[in-house]
Amino acid sequence: MPTTEGHYAISVYYGDRPQKKQKSKTPSWSEPLELSIQTDKEIPPLQIRISFRAKKINGKKVPYGSSIINLELNPKITNPHHQELNVDLCEAEKLTGKLKLKLVLTGLSAKARKFQVRRNSRREAKPPIFDIIKECSREKTIDPLREFLKTATPEDVNVKLPRSGNSPLHEACIEKAEQLLNALLQFPGIDVNIKNRDENTPLHYFCEKWTSPDYLTSFNLFIKQGAKVDAFNSNGETPIFKAIFNNSIRALLMEALIEKGANLNFVTQSRDGLLHYAVRLNRADLVRLILQNRPSLDINKEGETPEGLAIQLNGSASIRKYLQQIGELFKWLDENDLSEWKGLFVKNEIDLSLLPDMTDSLLNQMGVDKVGVRIKILKACE
Repeated sequence: MPTTEGHYAISVYYGDRPQKKQKSKTPSWSEPLELSIQTDKEIPPLQIRISFRAKKINGKKVPYGSSIINLELNPKITNPHHQELNVDLCEAEKLTGKLKLKLVLTGLSAKARKFQVRRNSRREAKPPIFDIIKECSREKTIDPLREFLKTATPEDVNVKLPRSGNSPLHEACIEKAEQLLNALLQFPGIDVNIKNRDENTPLHYFCEKWTSPDYLTSFNLFIKQGAKVDAFNSNGETPIFKAIFNNSIRALLMEALIEKGANLNFVTQSRDGLLHYAVRLNRADLVRLILQNRPSLDINKEGETPEGLAIQLNGSASIRKYLQQIGELFKWLDENDLSEWKGLFVKNEIDLSLLPDMTDSLLNQMGVDKVGVRIKILKACE
């Protein structure tokens, strides 16, 4: 047997929380590691998670290799119960370290058993993949997940956490772990439109939480796998609404969603549109982008226009001024029966102050290719 140096961790689970953990940086390979735990035949399957990371084998430094093993023991056991397991913990440079694990399981008292059964009846066990995602994110490695996916089924990767309803895809987005997310997105049978308890899809979380400028690879994988860019959550928000909350790459994500056909006309349960969200969050960079693609100043359920909301919230001076200019421009276009050209005027950054200098050549450059329309606009500008 090779001499192996590293560290291991053992977690024992009742339901979705570890009941006991043991850690060591100097594992002994000669004697069995004894772990005493309590269980009972009425308790759901006991899960034992063992992880090991090797540092040296036979005195030679090796790149960190790791192994994660999840064991589920039959809940219908006889008390007391003894079980010995030989577990392969690490494989690096074709050398394997073995840890002999001795489990001693004993029964609970009647009082403890009653409490434990009642507690576990309200709580499901957390599927192993979620611990693996946390481990990979913490250790900055993809290997444990790759090993898991080799034998995983679609049911294994589309499971949900008991409380939040999050899937592994949701959790990978929360962790902002690009390699983990991409590995999951490429798994055959992955459900990219799975919803959690708030009816958010993984794409909702991706648009809200992702920070890497190199976002297109993951985003395109979502689209390739059939992610719905207009999926609603329980508040009526589509992923593009969530992108407004993003503190890093919100404009890039919004542009990507618009390019893939995201509908900008939806409103939430409170009848807030995208512009209301951008104003509330003081996103000056998005106000212009939204109006360029959807030239409308809607009123929400509270009767608030985006401009009125900006004033009420004491938003940035640039947002208030810009919305005032847009409001004046839209009113002028409506009065002159030119409402359909609002988007074109906004994209070309034309406001009322520039109308006296409007020319036929400028309108043609803006994309107004119909002579009759250019004449109509020029006449209104006089």
